Amino acid sequence: MGWDNVELRYARSNQIGSHAVVWGISLNNNPGVSDVYNTIPAWQYPYMSPDLAPSAPATPVLFGAMAGQVIGASAYAQLDDAWYAEAGGYRSLSPAFLRTINTDFSGRVTGVAPYARIAYTRNVSNGNFEIGGVVLKMRRGLVGTNTAGDSESLPGPADRFEHIGVDASYQYIGSGDHIVTVKALYVHEQERLDASFAAGSAERLHSTLRSLNLDASYWYKNTWGVTLGGFANNGSRDALLYPVTGRPTTNGGIAEFNWNPFGKTDSWAKPFANLRLGVQYTFYTRFAGAVRSIDGNDRRASDNNTLFVYAWTAL
Repeated sequence: MGWDNVELRYARSNQIGSHAVVWGISLNNNPGVSDVYNTIPAWQYPYMSPDLAPSAPATPVLFGAMAGQVIGASAYAQLDDAWYAEAGGYRSLSPAFLRTINTDFSGRVTGVAPYARIAYTRNVSNGNFEIGGVVLKMRRGLVGTNTAGDSESLPGPADRFEHIGVDASYQYIGSGDHIVTVKALYVHEQERLDASFAAGSAERLHSTLRSLNLDASYWYKNTWGVTLGGFANNGSRDALLYPVTGRPTTNGGIAEFNWNPFGKTDSWAKPFANLRLGVQYTFYTRFAGAVRSIDGNDRRASDNNTLFVYAWTAL
């Protein structure tokens, strides 16, 4: 038994004077799942990736560290298909429940973690653009193991994480034969590591993590597609948090080629034969702060490069 991103949503639309308003409430298990754009971490590129491939050893909490481990509610509204705003909060689920659904327990959120999102989108000639921001604050205690061998929160101080992110996207649609999409996301995480510092697992009390993600894709008649992406993660030096190199720096990129056999608007199988075939290659120029000897031995950053071939279908 397990779960992925889950959301229950209530939505209404109203006309207030000359303004069209869409508003509602979302109950979900990952900050950002309710978002209507594909720019922030819950829905950002890559949309499909292998579970066994290595990922950056240190990224801001917003990049999935709370996913599936929390439950939260938020209220949202969109005005005139232009301004979007959302605010809510998240609390931890119990370790017993997370064990039932085979989800790792990485620490209890202390109290409620507030989340807020604002974005502006506008249609322009042959396409549209969006710019926005996101804020998340969270306090989390350390994790230990009880007598039964299960993970549980330890009493004492909590580590504090404050995120500020900015995102933007542009999509050229034209006649629909040639579609180009460009997206960018930058997240800055400010950390006060009261729990980790007191436990001797962090070298400094104050720390930061920064993440930049860029990607651009081109599709021809919604049938053939290519996407190029890049990522750069960096942060404060800390020999205890990152014992091999003392740095969290992980940089690299992704190249992906796709084919939608039934993607054309006049396909005989529309809209039921939803199939995408893809080849994705992820490469690293630096991993966990190093190009070579990323594990203290002879392993190089490029040894984590991954080729992923997949078929993706939806009903």
